[in-house]
Amino acid sequence: MMTRQERALRNTVVILAVGTMVLGGLLFWSLRAMAVLKGDAAEGESADVAAAGGQRITDREWMDELKKKHGDEVLLAMLNHIVVDKEAKALGIKVTEADIEEELRHSMAGYSSEEQYYAQMQSELGLSRQEIREEAVYRLTLQAVATEGIMIGDTAIDEYLAENAERFAPKKQCSWLSLE
Repeated sequence: MMTRQERALRNTVVILAVGTMVLGGLLFWSLRAMAVLKGDAAEGESADVAAAGGQRITDREWMDELKKKHGDEVLLAMLNHIVVDKEAKALGIKVTEADIEEELRHSMAGYSSEEQYYAQMQSELGLSRQEIREEAVYRLTLQAVATEGIMIGDTAIDEYLAENAERFAPKKQCSWLSLE
């Protein structure tokens, strides 16, 4: 049998425990509400990046979908860039500023202006000027790595042309229109 003091002490402990749990819950709820209002995700949750019709899309859902649809392609491209860069360094290959400018001028051929080219690349491919430049450097580096050590002299070219003359001979073609 408990004394009156023991019961009062027990009731006080229970009230304090319940009060602590309620205050902890309120603190957690208010921190979570602040994070949602600021657009941050709570720990372990993914932030919302978009919403449509009241349905939210989290960053994690978006990234998972991107990986599913384009993941292998993007990963392979990233690996290719790394390997080409490392091989170019090992071979001592460096792309010059003049080579880059020439490649960009070649890419812009057919556009009325440099600005139109960059605007088109931005709208169609989502590439900024810097990304276009980086891709030009990559293409030039890849070409240099792929052709490193390959030497074809004029004699070899002449021999190839002589051996395959029929492939390069002009052909007569006539196309007749039939009017029915």
